Amino acid sequence: MSRLLEQGEVFFFYRSKVNQAEIAGLDDVQRFYLILVPDHQGLARLFVVGKKHLPDIIRDRPVAATREWVMNTLTERPDKVGEALRPIVYQTETRGEQHEGEAIPAGIGRYALFERKGSTRLGYRLTQPETPGPAQKALGILPESSLVISVRNPDVEVPGFPDDKPAYPQSLQDKFAHKRWINVDDPRLLNYEHAQLLLVGAHASLEQADIDLTGKPDLYQTLGVSHGEWQEEPMVEGEFAHPLCKAEPKAMEVPAPARVAQIFAGIGFPASGLELKEYARKRANEREMRVIKQFGDQPYKDMSDVAKELGRISAAQ
Repeated sequence: MSRLLEQGEVFFFYRSKVNQAEIAGLDDVQRFYLILVPDHQGLARLFVVGKKHLPDIIRDRPVAATREWVMNTLTERPDKVGEALRPIVYQTETRGEQHEGEAIPAGIGRYALFERKGSTRLGYRLTQPETPGPAQKALGILPESSLVISVRNPDVEVPGFPDDKPAYPQSLQDKFAHKRWINVDDPRLLNYEHAQLLLVGAHASLEQADIDLTGKPDLYQTLGVSHGEWQEEPMVEGEFAHPLCKAEPKAMEVPAPARVAQIFAGIGFPASGLELKEYARKRANEREMRVIKQFGDQPYKDMSDVAKELGRISAAQ
């Protein structure tokens, strides 16, 4: 018997590499996103899938080798998450104007977070596309699936996982004790940016889950976007599609100084602009990276140089 913890809408998106006009396969994909929008909570969680592929299902049972990490990069109102998926235009000193196309939906459905046989599971069922195609196959998206889901203790180092740490309140941090991983018995564990999860392939069907995935997902209403803003080919035909990339430069919110100091904590100065961007890539959320990508490539002696660069970016908007 399964115990339901949460259910809601699930969306799968991918974003192509910078200035990539055509998408032929996974090599042309920059990031793969998993979005969970729990019912009646007014929030959405944006996760980046570490290896751009959901874990495989082998022999229809959990296998440790079929695992992938995902990390929360943004928890916000659903329409704010929708904004984070829009196309981006930004300037660099060496390469000029760069275009990052809109993230493209590759799957829509309903999900449930539930407990079963001593573990927590993330189960989903697609409503679109009706028949998964090459795009879904490349990303590991099945018509329906059940994945064992665990959350990482931010105080315990795990090789191969990002160094970022979520700012859990003490009441949630205490759940970990000295364990490296725990079940997601409290869905609030998923709400914090930089929360890291481990997904293990379990079942290619929800038949044994005894969970009723009710409700109908609505990508456009939930994320606050219109049909014309997104490529629909992956959801209809199951094929990869290139971004429409109808981006226009617009003002961006510059992170607060305290947050910038947190992002770059531990980096060794002096550092180049490229080194700052690479360091921030696993520590900053989507909106923060939009700003950091505009850093010039000159050397930075210390955090005061970083602050000056943020001031330049803010003044130029």
